[in-house]
Amino acid sequence: MDKIVIDVTNPLDFSKDMLPKLAISHTDSAGETVQRLLPDAKVIKTLNIVGTPHMVHPEFPCGPPTCL
Repeated sequence: MDKIVIDVTNPLDFSKDMLPKLAISHTDSAGETVQRLLPDAKVIKTLNIVGTPHMVHPEFPCGPPTCL
């Protein structure tokens, strides 16, 4: 039976700087990596729409986002 996997990963590396870098190569994505690890699943990439500038400094006119 096929399984659906909701992939919300953001492969970012904050270890060296407050401005993150991709933790994987520029020729692959986290969704593709997860799909290879789970070949029988249907991987759905979603819920990771917050850009890196807002992850570091989450300041918005209406207040901080609730997703962080």
